[in-house]
Amino acid sequence: MALPSTPPTSRSSRSSLGSSVGGHSTNIIVAGKSEVVCKPILESLKTMAGAEVVAQPVTGSLVPGRLRQGHVDVVVMDIGMPEIDGLRAIPNMLKVDPDLKIIMVATLTFRNVKIIMDGLVAGAVEIVTLPVSRHKKSIDSKFRLELTSKIKALARVRRRRSDAKRTIVAPVKPKIQLREPSSKRPEIIAIGSSTGGPRVLVSLFEQLPPVIPQPILITQHMPASFMTQMAGHITKAGKWVCELAKDGEELKSGRVYLAPGDVHMTVAGNSIRKRIRLTDDPPVNYCRPAVDPMFTSLAKVYGPRVLGIIFTGMGRDGLAGSRKIVEAGGTVIAQDEESSIVWGMPAAVAEAGICSKVDTPEALLTFILNFARKNDG
Repeated sequence: MALPSTPPTSRSSRSSLGSSVGGHSTNIIVAGKSEVVCKPILESLKTMAGAEVVAQPVTGSLVPGRLRQGHVDVVVMDIGMPEIDGLRAIPNMLKVDPDLKIIMVATLTFRNVKIIMDGLVAGAVEIVTLPVSRHKKSIDSKFRLELTSKIKALARVRRRRSDAKRTIVAPVKPKIQLREPSSKRPEIIAIGSSTGGPRVLVSLFEQLPPVIPQPILITQHMPASFMTQMAGHITKAGKWVCELAKDGEELKSGRVYLAPGDVHMTVAGNSIRKRIRLTDDPPVNYCRPAVDPMFTSLAKVYGPRVLGIIFTGMGRDGLAGSRKIVEAGGTVIAQDEESSIVWGMPAAVAEAGICSKVDTPEALLTFILNFARKNDG
């Protein structure tokens, strides 16, 4: 059963739509046609303080027009809409508003997993799955909490950037102290990322030529169901082979290893052989896989010959592990605030003064290439 669409926003409502950010409400568009998905979204938003649903539920093709009528913080999108197969709607939304935060919601099916991954690469920043179960009360509660928490976090980022653009006086930014990189050429490169990470990772491997010999490890915060698709996207992006890491396998030159879902990826070994170890230890920073265990293990095994990279993401995962890398004499670099979807994880390491470079992914790519091929000190 389809839900009826809301009539277009009137001219008289445009001013209130645009001014609501100043009043700390969160302006949300719900895009979808399926009652199975849209009903729990709308019911969840009723419980969220400050949530203002400015259009619901509308088709994906109508969202760009709604965006032109006033400020919107977040679009919550049912990815099962027939008219957005191929996710044509996401690029069209971002053309109107490049900083728009798009959350995809779907039941977990094989088809939807592929579409969601395509959407993350196209520019959506978060996913919330809607499990099908008889235990409806507990699932509704978990879904509601996850959805509203992600909306609030993304809206805060959105609001800060909007306020910074409107203010006459530039906001005071914390001074970032950079440290000298290691004199040692790295033997391993490790990447940690979360919200917004899939798009950055795919773009990185599109541009990164396979001319560096180091293995590359990736821990991306993402449910297990999406990891195979994530590895496939990275492999298709360029000339690198990305596979889900397997417990006990030996690291090989020029390969990319992605942490599988719901396990931590670490490395153990000696000067001759290094092997991947997957563990089901408790979540770290509320995450499994987490970046900290990976970075910490690499600092122990490789000492100063580690290059750690932190891309966009919420929270502080990667900070403790980055400290271990630096204490062992290794090097850490991070994405800058302007290019990050959420400057949480990279901010934590940048503001701690342990980075050798804080910049855009494009600038970090140049650093990676030069550093990975540098003459040893």
